[in-house]
Amino acid sequence: MKLSAILILLIFSESAFSQDFWHSANGPLNGKVTSIVKNTSSMIFAGTSNGGVYRSAENSNSWTQINSGLANTDIRALVINSSGIIFAGTFGGGIFISTDQGDSWNSSNTGLTNPFIYSLAVSPNGYIFAGTGQRCYRSANNGNNWTPATSGFPASSVMSLAINSAGHLFATTLGSGLYRSTNSGDQWLLKDSGISNPDIKSVAVNANGIVFAGTFNGVYRSTNNGDSWQRKDSGITSVSAVYAFAFNSNNDVYIGKFGGGVYSSSDNGEFWIQKNSGLPDLNVNAVMEDRNGFIYTGTNGSGVFKSINTISDISQTVFPVKKIEELRNYPNPFNPVTFIHYSVSGSDYVDLKVFDVSGKLVSSLIDKKQEPGSYDIEFAGGDLPGGVYFYRLVTGSYIQTNKMILIK
Repeated sequence: MKLSAILILLIFSESAFSQDFWHSANGPLNGKVTSIVKNTSSMIFAGTSNGGVYRSAENSNSWTQINSGLANTDIRALVINSSGIIFAGTFGGGIFISTDQGDSWNSSNTGLTNPFIYSLAVSPNGYIFAGTGQRCYRSANNGNNWTPATSGFPASSVMSLAINSAGHLFATTLGSGLYRSTNSGDQWLLKDSGISNPDIKSVAVNANGIVFAGTFNGVYRSTNNGDSWQRKDSGITSVSAVYAFAFNSNNDVYIGKFGGGVYSSSDNGEFWIQKNSGLPDLNVNAVMEDRNGFIYTGTNGSGVFKSINTISDISQTVFPVKKIEELRNYPNPFNPVTFIHYSVSGSDYVDLKVFDVSGKLVSSLIDKKQEPGSYDIEFAGGDLPGGVYFYRLVTGSYIQTNKMILIK
């Protein structure tokens, strides 16, 4: 069983265990956090829109402002390359770089004609890409100079950049959709088939090459390198924009929503679970996992928050594993009745619920302790509209979600 399933169970069942998921990381002092990154030396860096850059050790909730030489402190993006060089994109001041973990900064704007930086990314071949208010730029020499990378790319604000392991570059825009380059920015192609909203705020690629895009009306996923997209936001009840993505070591995906807080998914976005317990500010700009398995969230007014537990903490101390077998429903598709079949191997509390595609609770089928055995529960959809529904089974040590289709 995946450890991520245990993590999500804890998050989803916060009220049952009376435990918050988040606690304050005590900073930065200027609370509008726009980006969070980590280096290989156990340091966390937070960029803010009103106080420059802050630094903290992974195991310390203490932050130091590090703005020496940083002429513009409105930070919109941070990225660190394999040599440990930090690149900071500012709103109006272009790009600054630091080679000493943020102790000092130098301007890096040769060749840049637009000083409004929205996004930064590092490719496997060492190129640095910068998304500005007009176009995308590329540097092949650690920011010493920049050249436009705009062939096939529209004149539009580049809100987010992501690069997969093959070096393919994805760029999102406000109003012009999502573009992909397979040759380090020399040529771009529009790749947003299936995305209904051209205002795309964020993009990210997981270790398996699955691409996620966040718009102002939902989450989209591509399993074919951006050639086509499907909307994947079942369980997300907030209608706010998706500002950020992150992946943990189990490849669970996290999203930060401006106004909706944080959601996570352990099945590549098929179903999402809100995890906002202990998070007082739901305007989330950034999410990140550190090397120890803690999750960080950057908010727009309350600074940085950090998960109370790591994945390893939860897997080692929270619950023993009890196996759930054969969770399925039959028939599937169905009209109007289906039976949900499951079995448990130990005496345990069982919670079985059905949700629609928006995450709204449709029916609570089981909410009690059950003895070991196999069970079949009838679900009648006669009064419901046809479409996709999700049924989620939770015990004291397990959570699993499956999909069923009601035909009418």
